[in-house]
Amino acid sequence: MPPSPKQPSAVPPPENEIRLTGRLAAVPRRITLPSGDELVSLRVVVDRPARRHAAGSAPTVDTIECSVWTAGLARRVERWQPGDVVSLSGCLRRRFWR
Repeated sequence: MPPSPKQPSAVPPPENEIRLTGRLAAVPRRITLPSGDELVSLRVVVDRPARRHAAGSAPTVDTIECSVWTAGLARRVERWQPGDVVSLSGCLRRRFWR
């Protein structure tokens, strides 16, 4: 068995934690996957930090697609309305479905 690599003490351990605060872009929608699993999908619009903009230009935003997989939380999220300010936390996952 090869020796396990040592990590320098100055390097933090791996972490996957995300926090977003922004506005709900549209009504959350329930999606049924081919497996029969259900999730609720929502888009959150997050303003980018203020910078100098050219005269007449709009500030930029990021629109982030998020998914809720737990039934109880999904029911609560489905009551949110477009324009609501929401704060989300969780982890980043890459999922695919058709």
